[in-house]
Amino acid sequence: MIAKNRALFIGLAAVIVSSLVSWGAASRIRSPAEVAARTAPPVPSSITVPVEKKVLSSDVVVRGTVRYGAPISVILPASTIRKTAILTSAPVKGKDLTEGSVAFTVSGRPAFVLQGPVPAYRDIGPGAVGDDVRQLQEGLARLGFKPGRTDGVYDDRTGLAVAAWYLKGGWTPTGPSDEQLQALRAAQSDWFSAESDLLGAEEALSAARQDYAIAQEKAALLNKGLVLPPLPGTAAGASAADSAGAARAEQERINAALRVARAKRAVAKANDDEKAAQARLAEARRRQPPPSNEEYATLAKQAQDASSRASAARDELQAAEDAAGAVSDKGSPSVGREGSGSTATPDVQTKIDAATAVSDAKKAADAVAFAQRKVNLAGQRAGTGPSASKLGIQIPAGEILFFPTLPARIDDVKLKVGDEITGPVMTVTSAHLVVESALSAADAKLVKEGGAVTIKAPDSGAEATGAVTQIATTPGTNGVDPQRYYLEVTPAGLDPGLAGASVVQTISVQTTQGEVLAVPVAALSMASDGTTRVQVQPGRAPARFVTVEPGLSAKGLVAVTPVGGDLGPGDLVVVGENNAGSSAKGGKGKPSSKGASGAKK
Repeated sequence: MIAKNRALFIGLAAVIVSSLVSWGAASRIRSPAEVAARTAPPVPSSITVPVEKKVLSSDVVVRGTVRYGAPISVILPASTIRKTAILTSAPVKGKDLTEGSVAFTVSGRPAFVLQGPVPAYRDIGPGAVGDDVRQLQEGLARLGFKPGRTDGVYDDRTGLAVAAWYLKGGWTPTGPSDEQLQALRAAQSDWFSAESDLLGAEEALSAARQDYAIAQEKAALLNKGLVLPPLPGTAAGASAADSAGAARAEQERINAALRVARAKRAVAKANDDEKAAQARLAEARRRQPPPSNEEYATLAKQAQDASSRASAARDELQAAEDAAGAVSDKGSPSVGREGSGSTATPDVQTKIDAATAVSDAKKAADAVAFAQRKVNLAGQRAGTGPSASKLGIQIPAGEILFFPTLPARIDDVKLKVGDEITGPVMTVTSAHLVVESALSAADAKLVKEGGAVTIKAPDSGAEATGAVTQIATTPGTNGVDPQRYYLEVTPAGLDPGLAGASVVQTISVQTTQGEVLAVPVAALSMASDGTTRVQVQPGRAPARFVTVEPGLSAKGLVAVTPVGGDLGPGDLVVVGENNAGSSAKGGKGKPSSKGASGAKK
């Protein structure tokens, strides 16, 4: 029984094995069509990327070092005014220098700080002309002192502003020497004497002209040909007496009017003299150097005398007007001459008065000519008087330091108190951090002043923004390699602790300014008519082409503007084909090469 069952199992196993062998052989047999179908390549699919809207920029990347600006060595120029140059208070390292501040002192004198591109190189004083004087005037104006016109000419206004600046800071301005002052005062004494002579001659001339005018008027009135009256004691004489009385009354009114006119002229002249004397006294109070006590006393006495003469002239005018009013109010002819009661023949007295008036007029004319000669002589003397303009406030070389930019920072001190200054006193840098680097000739052509910069410190990860503030026009300046161009970038908000650190700067040399539509360069192709286009894959719909105008190309992207169809952010554009058969956004597989003609580099 057992043997029978064993034979059954062996037969069954043989059947199974035979079936498996038959199936395996059948599975290896393929028809030619099936084999071709299985070995054909897959249908290619497109690789697409979305259209972006962003700012594109082309950049220059360069390493730089953070520093406190380019150092400037401060060397004092020689002065013909300052006799010694001993450092009496030293600069303080790390101190910020602002406009108008004192950097240090030399032989007890200040070294002021002002802004200006032209360095100080000489003594500055009255009569000096140049750009350094203009810088001085502009600095004085910024500090609130009024130097007058900023024309580069050191005049009296500039000297007064300098003196006010020094005095406000507690310093004594440098003026003329004692010998110069003594010579100036002696010359001014002679000049004031000539001015006094001139004043007296002008007063005499004015008085002579007034007397001459009055004499001419009186002679004209008295020589106008009065009719002789009849003898007194007759009827005709009585009538003639009345006529003579009327004539005398008329003469009194004429004399009164002449007196008023002369008094008015005298008042006008006295007022003018008083104003002139007061003006000379006021000018003396402002003069630099001030006048001596004797000169000031003389001017004060002249002003007092002029005021007294003006007061007396006004009193005389009042008396003349009162007398003229009395003559007018009397209304009846007087008998005889004033104070005499004489009934003398009026024609005789008239002739005497006329002759006297003519004589007075001749004397007045002579006085006018003489006074005019005195005026001319005194005017010549006064016109050659000394000028204090060459002896005014002066600034010795080294008392003003001009720096191109302020504030500035004292970076290093070369001397100590008590040292004689024979070389550099200190070095200064900008008070603000800058990043210094060097550019190749090609990059230097692209970078422009004012260009935006992104700054990153690789070690600390600190970031900041900045702007290009200086780029050299010739290679090898400021210590860079002879074939490279110095570059300075001023950062905003950079940590001062990074001074001396190396940073990476990304300088935007070209930008779209605002957001634009951007696609990969590979998305561009050229149509048969020469236009540039992109292929848009809108979901399951058939692909379409959109004509575009390419713009700035940067970092693998290119700005496009649609000119023949719609294109917007998020639209999928074809950048290649996926030979592996898998459609991918962002592109898996190896895309086929496709032209990017028309892109602007």
